[in-house]
Amino acid sequence: VLRVTGDRMPDFATAAGLAADLTRFAAEARPGSVRTPRYRLRYFDWGPPDRPTVVLVHGLCDRARSFAPVMARLTDAGFRCVAYE
Repeated sequence: VLRVTGDRMPDFATAAGLAADLTRFAAEARPGSVRTPRYRLRYFDWGPPDRPTVVLVHGLCDRARSFAPVMARLTDAGFRCVAYE
């Protein structure tokens, strides 16, 4: 649960917080891919594999790491996150 109190910005909304989340993403998220007859879809999997899974879907020009702040909080809460490239 995200709680914002007073005028203080949440950590993920600061440059330092984003940098920390991206560093964790690079260190902890596991890359993978799925091949179909027409496409190869790359994805990143972050969090315990035996936990409930949240699939994050971005827009056309984004990448999986754009979800790093969200994924960091979800994995801290015990979820597994999957986001495609």
